[in-house]
Amino acid sequence: MNTEVDENTIKASKPDSIFVATGSTARNLNVEGADSEKVITAVEALLETKPVGDKVVIIGGGLTGVELGYSLTKDKGKHVEILEMLPEILKVQGLNAANKTMLQNLVSSYKIGIHTNAKVTAVTSRGVKFEENGSVVELEADTIITSIGYVSDQSLYEAIKDCGADVHLIGDSSKVSNLMGAVWDAYEIAQSV
Repeated sequence: MNTEVDENTIKASKPDSIFVATGSTARNLNVEGADSEKVITAVEALLETKPVGDKVVIIGGGLTGVELGYSLTKDKGKHVEILEMLPEILKVQGLNAANKTMLQNLVSSYKIGIHTNAKVTAVTSRGVKFEENGSVVELEADTIITSIGYVSDQSLYEAIKDCGADVHLIGDSSKVSNLMGAVWDAYEIAQSV
């Protein structure tokens, strides 16, 4: 507990089986100004480790971005605009129709601004610039929250996969999903050990 596990730790313990569940990390926004203090990740907003201003732009209209936008509007009284590069929000594999419809209705009911086909081009001192239907638009924002996906962390797995033990890559470190996917993945692999 409270100890970083690395290749040497694993070799020293000589395990028979190893389950690597190192998770994933937030994908970085790669535009001019993305290193601004006003840019935070969805995780930082959800855990409240960084402050969120009154005018919020969320980049990413997937499940996390939309649910976060709804929560910030309903529970915190924030003014939220969501930018999504696809033609529609909530284009999420495995999201059932009832949940999608409910979230779309909540977005409409709480008057959360939605901008689809939006390509972010820069973070500015005023807010965020993006291309929408051939025009460059700038939205004012105190806080810009990125919710643009995650990248599997397989670094430990790559370091130990040939260590002689039975090594399994599970959860988000295998394939970015949700909690149900991680639990199901672990259950199926555990049944085979």
